[in-house]
Amino acid sequence: MGDKTGNCDGIYQLPAEIIEYILSVPCLDHHDICNVTKTCVFLRDICNSHELWKTKLQQRWPDLFQNYSTKDTYKWKEEFKYQLQVSEKVTSCLGEMSQKYFKKADIAEEGFSKMLGMLEHHKRASWFIMNSLRMILSDKQRHKNLTNKYYARKALQFVQHEHLKQEWLRYLQLPPEKQSLETGAILVAQWFQTTEKVTTSHICKKLDDLAERVKSEVKEKHPNLPLCERGDEDTFEFPPVHSRLVLESLNYVFFQKCGFCGNEDDYYNCENSYINKVLEKKTGIPISLCIVYIALARRLGIICEPVNFPAHFLVKWKEHPDLDENQQYTFVDVFNKGKFLTQKDCVSIHSLPFHIPSSGDTTLYQTIDPAQVFERVARNLINIGRQHTSRRQSEEGINFLRHAVELLSTIKPSDVDNEIFRALNILENLKTATSATSLWGNIHQIRNLQQMAQSHMEEEHESDTVVVKNRSDNENIAYSVGMIMKHKRYDYSCVIYGWDQRCTATEDWIYQMDVHLLPKKQHQPFYNVLVEDGSSRYAAEENLELDPNPKELNHPEVGKYFMEFCDTHYQSNKDKQYEYPEDLAHTLRLVEEFYTDSKTLN
Repeated sequence: MGDKTGNCDGIYQLPAEIIEYILSVPCLDHHDICNVTKTCVFLRDICNSHELWKTKLQQRWPDLFQNYSTKDTYKWKEEFKYQLQVSEKVTSCLGEMSQKYFKKADIAEEGFSKMLGMLEHHKRASWFIMNSLRMILSDKQRHKNLTNKYYARKALQFVQHEHLKQEWLRYLQLPPEKQSLETGAILVAQWFQTTEKVTTSHICKKLDDLAERVKSEVKEKHPNLPLCERGDEDTFEFPPVHSRLVLESLNYVFFQKCGFCGNEDDYYNCENSYINKVLEKKTGIPISLCIVYIALARRLGIICEPVNFPAHFLVKWKEHPDLDENQQYTFVDVFNKGKFLTQKDCVSIHSLPFHIPSSGDTTLYQTIDPAQVFERVARNLINIGRQHTSRRQSEEGINFLRHAVELLSTIKPSDVDNEIFRALNILENLKTATSATSLWGNIHQIRNLQQMAQSHMEEEHESDTVVVKNRSDNENIAYSVGMIMKHKRYDYSCVIYGWDQRCTATEDWIYQMDVHLLPKKQHQPFYNVLVEDGSSRYAAEENLELDPNPKELNHPEVGKYFMEFCDTHYQSNKDKQYEYPEDLAHTLRLVEEFYTDSKTLN
């Protein structure tokens, strides 16, 4: 911009708007803007423009920017500065967690105390903290910085739940008629999918688009029917005489054209309860499909109501308002392709595991309010968590169960089951859990949870002192921490994160796992391994061999022990290296020899 004599007066001849436009280009970051600010008063004033800092915030943090309302005014430079400060504090907090909770089963709530303090300092602090954590989790170097990402994921779950608790509180304080089912379903999806981008705008657009397809179908088949226009959903209502025609078109588009259906093959998959996954995969369980159906019907001008039918879930609408009370409503079995039913038909739904007498309690057919809908959603997810936990006692399973319990306690704080599960929930009060077992039908599941509780409690009471294990003192150990192995018998891939000279498991476990039948029995090195299916196991040395095709393992605990995936092995983080100081060198030497030889042979 200077002239031939080297003077820079030329820039001052430009209008301030042009200079601001130049400074707005994406290649200039906040450091550049701050440097320009230092040159003179004229440029400093331009650099303090609200619009300039609004642009810079949008460029750097587009997801954060979407949270801001277009109706409100903000001091954009202050918002930008606060996000930078929060990012620094968050990074510091994560580093402290790694050091403090490396030997713990999980992070206690006190571990998030600093983040809780940050939440109290700014009304939008949750936005900034969650944005900082998501930036860490979404960096382009997927294989690196794994420990930071591990604790970032834990922190994000905590902060997002704190944020969503307030959203649930606002939602539940609304009159029931103002509680949109899709809004509650979005809150559920966000509760369990903290690392996924689940936004109200995205879900509503998908529902709007589906509703528009139905309207096109109605126009084609019934051109004389009036249609609900977008934005008029709360005031428009179809005459009962026409509602069946519209719902028939909804059924045709929803089930036949779009292919939505009940997920009978994978009924107990938790994703069947998340509205974003239901819309994406076009499958769900009765309650989630009914929520979507009700949301679409509302956009078409028809009020459908949820019915908490035993072992099922239905929708009903008032098709015959002039008939007797038990004949006014027509029911829709959304899970069975939208089949229309009378109240009398409902007792013979073929999928029910029991028979309901036709003269049964009429309360079975009553409308329930949204809070009751989501109480049932939470109970469904608790049941899924209980089943997964009883089958495989993984940290991921108990965390899912814990989050489901926390959701139920948010929706219905006074629930008895919730209090029992809170006692079981990572389970710090074993006596309460034991006295509560009579309230549960499946004692086996309770015992599994109690065993997990006991192990967690014992671990929490262990000393935080790390026992250092040197290879030089354990020369019979063939493998080392960070090596990616293959199990010879079960063919699973895994990574070693610890070892013992001899099996340290109980006698019962040794016989239960047939260790006593191995050639070397329990008198050989045993390895703690993280398995690709998400479980953690204890494997005999004779059952392991180096994986000829090592790959990154999708295990939620990998980042707790390792900082990087290095193609042939995992590199231990500083805490694991302190525990096994001689293992990294051994791992590097062994994998280099093995994979070099493998390439030569190939």
